Amino acid sequence: MNMLLHKIVPCIFALSLLACGGSSESPAEISNARLAKSTSDSVGGFLAPINNEVVAGNLLLDIKVSDLDGLKSVAISFNAGSSRHVLCSSNTSCSGNEHSAMYSGIYPGAYVANAGPLVLGLWVTDQTDTQQQVASLTVDWQPQQLSGLQYTRSADGSTIDLSWNANSQLLRYNLYLAGQSGVGQHNYLQLSEGQARLALSGTSVSFTNLNAAHTYYVVLVGVDGSGESAFSQGLVIAPNSTIPNNPPQAVDDAETMLEDDSASFAPLDNDSDPEGDNISLVSALASSGQASLNGVNIDYIPLANFNGQVVIDYVIRDTLGLTDSAQIIVQVTPVNDDPVVSDDSAATLLDTPVNIDVLSNDQDPDGDSLSVSQASAQNGTVVIENDNSLTYTPDTGYVGQDTVEYEVSDGNGGTATGNVSIVISINNLPPVANDDSFPIYQNTGLDIKKSSGLLVNDEDPNGDVITVNTQPVSGPNTGTLTLGTDGSFTYFPPSGYVGLVTFSYEISDPAGETDTATVSIDVQAVPNDLTGDSLNIKGEFLYIGVGETTPGNGIGSGLYRIGDCLQVIDTVCSMEGEYVESAGSGNQPGQGGTYAFIMSYGGVGNSPVVARSVSAGSNQITFASVGDALFELSLFPASGGVIKSSYPVPGFSTLRNFGAYVTNQQVCQGLPNNQQCSIGNVGLTANSSDTGPLDRLDFIVSGYATIDFSDEPVALDDQFQATSDQALAVGVPGVLANDNDPDMPLVGDSLAIRNQIVTTFSQPIAIAVDEYRQHLYVYSGFGSAISVLDRAGQVLTTLDWQGEGANDADMDIAPEALSLANTPVPQGSLLIINGETAETEIYAVDPKTNTVIAQLNTAFGNSHVVGGAYNPITRTFFLLQDNVPGQGMGNLVAEIDPHSGAVISSFLLNASGSQFNVSYGDLDINSQTGNLYLVSSIDNNIIEYTPEGKVVRRLALPQGISGVSGLALNANSDRLWLVKNTSSSPIYELEFSNKGKLPNLVATVVSSVQHGTLSLNLDGSFVYTPTSGFVGEDSFVYQLSDHSGKVGQATVTLTVEVLGQGN
Repeated sequence: MNMLLHKIVPCIFALSLLACGGSSESPAEISNARLAKSTSDSVGGFLAPINNEVVAGNLLLDIKVSDLDGLKSVAISFNAGSSRHVLCSSNTSCSGNEHSAMYSGIYPGAYVANAGPLVLGLWVTDQTDTQQQVASLTVDWQPQQLSGLQYTRSADGSTIDLSWNANSQLLRYNLYLAGQSGVGQHNYLQLSEGQARLALSGTSVSFTNLNAAHTYYVVLVGVDGSGESAFSQGLVIAPNSTIPNNPPQAVDDAETMLEDDSASFAPLDNDSDPEGDNISLVSALASSGQASLNGVNIDYIPLANFNGQVVIDYVIRDTLGLTDSAQIIVQVTPVNDDPVVSDDSAATLLDTPVNIDVLSNDQDPDGDSLSVSQASAQNGTVVIENDNSLTYTPDTGYVGQDTVEYEVSDGNGGTATGNVSIVISINNLPPVANDDSFPIYQNTGLDIKKSSGLLVNDEDPNGDVITVNTQPVSGPNTGTLTLGTDGSFTYFPPSGYVGLVTFSYEISDPAGETDTATVSIDVQAVPNDLTGDSLNIKGEFLYIGVGETTPGNGIGSGLYRIGDCLQVIDTVCSMEGEYVESAGSGNQPGQGGTYAFIMSYGGVGNSPVVARSVSAGSNQITFASVGDALFELSLFPASGGVIKSSYPVPGFSTLRNFGAYVTNQQVCQGLPNNQQCSIGNVGLTANSSDTGPLDRLDFIVSGYATIDFSDEPVALDDQFQATSDQALAVGVPGVLANDNDPDMPLVGDSLAIRNQIVTTFSQPIAIAVDEYRQHLYVYSGFGSAISVLDRAGQVLTTLDWQGEGANDADMDIAPEALSLANTPVPQGSLLIINGETAETEIYAVDPKTNTVIAQLNTAFGNSHVVGGAYNPITRTFFLLQDNVPGQGMGNLVAEIDPHSGAVISSFLLNASGSQFNVSYGDLDINSQTGNLYLVSSIDNNIIEYTPEGKVVRRLALPQGISGVSGLALNANSDRLWLVKNTSSSPIYELEFSNKGKLPNLVATVVSSVQHGTLSLNLDGSFVYTPTSGFVGEDSFVYQLSDHSGKVGQATVTLTVEVLGQGN
């Protein structure tokens, strides 16, 4: 669809301690606009967490408050309780009128809060002692759990040995003991005989030299990165004269069930308690499918059509609160699934046979090959052809409706029945027009091509060609419409119009029969502009004086650049930090997250951007020209997703305005000695310069950036010639060769090496690339550290490797804010996938602080997991296992739940005949399509799969690159990075020779051929085999789909001729 463009004024500017922007708001006004208004002069809000977020463990709060009377204290309430957790006071860190900070390690259980919905209130007390709640939100609080705490007291009563079950979500354990109840971190030294064992890495400890006649109280506390976050039920340990309580004993179970069945297991049957206490089930978690407690049983339902092994972890508890855990190993036995048959329809004329490809819309859940085993009709004869299509011939002279009933077999005993409704007419039947609807936004127009036009859902019972009358039957009620005979049309509503527009159109067949349908166009209002402000920023301002724009006018000009710049082939300058939407934003006022702002241009010069002062001597500057520079702003809300905008873009810029502000710490060079260092003076003095650290960034993003504004792909008809009794094989790009996507003007052709960084790494196996911060992360097998480089190859620092040293591992960059093990992880975090032994572990690490944010223990892998990445389209992880020697396992991809670690689905690489084998290798995700890209050290191709495991296409690696072990893709789908599992492997940066992007179009069959068999691949290639002896014209219709789910259709005509008789 074409757009009626808004006029965009490139007003990028700078103010005196500032450097570029276009808003009329003062810095103070913009700062205040971030805060949510309350009923008093106290204002504030939560930047994190977000409403209804699942929070595992202790709370991490990011707050901002202000009060014109001055702040005295800031506190948090829990479920409107009277007890509050004080975050700060004027005696500590929140003096003055404003305060913003992050607070961690807050345990709501200390304030009588229970797991589940938890209402947090943000309270401000000002210097007049006026107290006001300025914000509230609800989170789903899920505290960390501890289980299995048990003890043994020595015969003389002087020693107590304690042990417990490990929790992989915790880093350390603290154990507190005292001769009085209520012992904990803050009072154990004040209580009788109080003592502690702190920062324990193991799961057992002893207390010695105790009084044998005394009762002791013990509490176990788990510690994660936020502090003490898990608390056990307290133990009461009596003298030996009282029989101690021992934990129950849970024993593993093995069960078998059938695929697509349900089962109820009784794990307590072989579990016991040493003292004979009653035991009960506490929880059950399945690695795949759904497990739920049902009294003393665990009910389990596997995923549809799943077969294989499932592990159910369960916990039991005795009457005194002691626990133990075990597993139920469930073997889900495969069963053959019946085919799934969809009914068909056809039409023919009097005494005229018709061929029907009934299997084209039928499928088998197990992937078995289908065949038609029998077929019959009441008023005609049916022949099952060699290609399993049906040829129906009506009885002589019969006119009316008939039904063909046919049976489909999968060859393994599974069958299903379908019907074909057939209309037999004496004369031509009229075409059938069906209504259409199209959504658009105000001030935009529709330009609908034939491939997605009005005729796509219209049909002719006799298979005749139908056309559209270019004069509408009625309407539209407003705007301008132009109809094409092939179903294409354009429509432009009046400027500013919002509402429903309708028109009716007529179709006709060659015999003059007609039908009409109605088109509804919903013209929707465009969201208001998104406005916001950075909370912090990293980067530098550079301004190089050029001189007066006109001699004597006092208006200076200069070359303009902002950000931390790296110059390798081209120049990329990056800025990143946190942001918040202003109170008047048209998107989600008060929403926060992280951002990345990129300025880029070709070459390694100072800058192609020329800016000038808005008036004589002014320190506020605006753009005069930008050359080939591009400014791109990416917002990553804490709730997930990304909002992208850019300036300038041919035709339409979604970044309407921005302002970059400079601190007073500016440094000028080249000015006359008596001149003050300022932007205005530098612009008047050629070759002088002004540099300084950026202070903040504000921005105005068009509302168009917050909606799906992509166009439909354009599918064009194709023609191919085939030879009778011979298969026609058409290679890539096949039917896609003449198709296009208006949102991707240039599809990549062949990969080429863009840059190569020489390294001294010892056998690197994993690489991750943060394009927004221009960082490369490389890990070598069994190493203890990750090397961090800039885009130029300069080693900046190292980060700790998480888990054991690994030779089967991968890394990824969080492409958006996500939740890992129910813990918020911001965009740009480093994701470490350790697949060395047993099940795979996924860690999220803050690369700035080298600290672990979250850890997920998955239910997938038997070592050899060599690749993994987060998919922002499915919002799940995908892991790649190469092979497990001696166990017949390998070349398997699994989709992982990022919250529980359970396996959602999986597929074998070779299940679809791809013949792609992985020994070492990697997996990464195309963040625009959600498709998976795999490399292998024993294959010189990159192979693309859908998340469901269907092969899409292959991309050949540039000549000379082999043995690849690491792969990383950028967000724009036009750059790739590779490493090889060899000593001193270079880091290869690849791009397409034509500077295009990864292909995003795929083809699927809508209606198959009538006189043969067809196999159409997603990449557009196909194989057509005509029916033996057939000569003439055959055809099929395919659907073209892009990454946004929009589609078009086209027809492929196949002319089959006898060998030697073609033109």
